[in-house]
Amino acid sequence: MRLCRLSVLRRTLKTHGFPTHHLTARHHGIITSKTNRMLEYSEQKVLGFSPAQVYEVVSDVNKYQQFLPWCQESTILRRDGNKAMAHLSIGFPPLTEAYTALVLMEPPWSLRTLSTDGRLFSHLENMWKFEAGKPVPTGPTCIVNFWVSMEFRNALFANLGSLVFSDVAKQMATAFEKRCGVLYGPDHLNTAPKHSGTVNPFRTPHKQ
Repeated sequence: MRLCRLSVLRRTLKTHGFPTHHLTARHHGIITSKTNRMLEYSEQKVLGFSPAQVYEVVSDVNKYQQFLPWCQESTILRRDGNKAMAHLSIGFPPLTEAYTALVLMEPPWSLRTLSTDGRLFSHLENMWKFEAGKPVPTGPTCIVNFWVSMEFRNALFANLGSLVFSDVAKQMATAFEKRCGVLYGPDHLNTAPKHSGTVNPFRTPHKQ
């Protein structure tokens, strides 16, 4: 299963013109690992913004350090159309990390990031998907699906990461929502008339 994941990642990187010679099963512990070192988190939410607006916030990687908790640096190193390579530095005690990530964009519907060069993790993947929700009288809505998967290099890092992983992922998702409010004004769902029948934003987080 993990060897297959590495093969998919290598193929994805190669397809988009990025080097893959540094990816080896031994280096990433894909074959020899017999411990559970992977954490996953997913969340679905309805926001009172358009898919294009939410996508613009998520895809503006250079601005992450301005609003994303624990993000100390975020820079696009190079970009070619809807793919880019970014450098990010994050820190949430007792763990800190700096890494590069492949960013794959399909505006305004999805954004995916992949990274394998972390000191603490052997695999980090984020996926955002945006769908148009049912409009409300005050404006459009967007169904946001957010998923993150991280495989740590060893059991110690995994044990430490498990203490904060879920909270960090939740606060990341919330930070993007707040950023939309700063740039575009109040969430339409919070300003829609109560008689409109609009339900409150919902959240169904889980981790494994």
